[in-house]
Amino acid sequence: MSTWLINATQATIDGLIDGGIYAWIGLGLSLSFVTLRRLNLAYGATALFGIYGGLWLHQKWDLPLPVLVVVIVVITLVATAYVELLCFRGRTTVSAQSGPRPAGEIQNAEIVAMAASFAIWMQLEQVAVNLLPRHLQAFPSIAATSEWAIGEIYIRYDRGLLAVVGLLCCWLTAKWLAHSRTGLRFRAATDHSLAARLSGLRVDRVQRHAFYLAGGLSAVAACSVLLLDGQVTPMFGMWMLFKGLVAAWLLGGHSLGSVMGGGLLLGLIESYAQWLLGAQAREFVLYALLFVLLVRQAPVGRKGWPGPARAWGETGRTAAIGSQDPPPGLPGFLRPDPEAVKAFVRRVCRNYRLPYFTISPVFSICPQHGYLRGQHPVCPECSATTEVYARVVGYLRPVHQWNEGKQ
Repeated sequence: MSTWLINATQATIDGLIDGGIYAWIGLGLSLSFVTLRRLNLAYGATALFGIYGGLWLHQKWDLPLPVLVVVIVVITLVATAYVELLCFRGRTTVSAQSGPRPAGEIQNAEIVAMAASFAIWMQLEQVAVNLLPRHLQAFPSIAATSEWAIGEIYIRYDRGLLAVVGLLCCWLTAKWLAHSRTGLRFRAATDHSLAARLSGLRVDRVQRHAFYLAGGLSAVAACSVLLLDGQVTPMFGMWMLFKGLVAAWLLGGHSLGSVMGGGLLLGLIESYAQWLLGAQAREFVLYALLFVLLVRQAPVGRKGWPGPARAWGETGRTAAIGSQDPPPGLPGFLRPDPEAVKAFVRRVCRNYRLPYFTISPVFSICPQHGYLRGQHPVCPECSATTEVYARVVGYLRPVHQWNEGKQ
């Protein structure tokens, strides 16, 4: 095997391993962004604060490793709650009382939230440094002391395992969001916030829980990385933020699959840059990619931005169920049985990912006798001509007012 091919293979393997870790880091950042439509710049700082707080306690009481990890996660969640309370609580894009707000107001709110999270980032980082002033801090390490050798190709199997765990975590999260009741509530609150509020869903609570979940994922991912690195510096929070941003946006962030793909692609780009251009080029490429993505995507204030704020499932389509003629297999749909409708709704919610759908039985209005269930062109009581109502283009109208194509 030629030297060039050996180096290319080694760079590819190293890049995929790093990419799996980046996808895990990007997962939590994507969750926090898709939940609130706001960029949380304190994402990495909360994990850093949890790590330094845990290490400070570890140095005082020599905590066992499992206890240390739990303490780090708890401290990170406390810091995450602090960020959510000061920067994001109550600052949602859609209000149940007033409806969608003007674009300029939305843009200002996003900028304020992002600037506030940046200030909290600086605050948490400074508190962490005050706890442990030394620049380089030791972290308990479980890194392997050997590598797998396949000919002239070397694989760090501990990092490979970490990458697999990260990708598996992303995949399981996607499945959970797609097929669970909690995931359904999350998608409703994310894609159709106003409609979810009007239907009785506590959107603020769903957003808050998803934000905390993102903080917990960041803490677990950070601990996993440091358990192999064996050391941490105050720059670790910024490293997590930048890696997560690029991983989440590199392929547009339309789904968790794109976050996974973005993380893998980022790992490959960095690995090839280091192989072809040197170690210094690795970080330069990261910052260049981040700049290009920020300029291209421009998430703040842009309507319809295609990032992780949209379509973590097959959303954006509406099903309106109901017609003048009974659908095949649903005899008597013009006068539906309540139990049949109940079973139908349950089946749709369990098997499909529609953001919302409507069931609109046809009814008739008699000038003398009022509401009549079903389709009655003539009133059965007085033989007067009635108006038959059905849903068209999202609202109810008399059928005779529809255009000929819809009739």
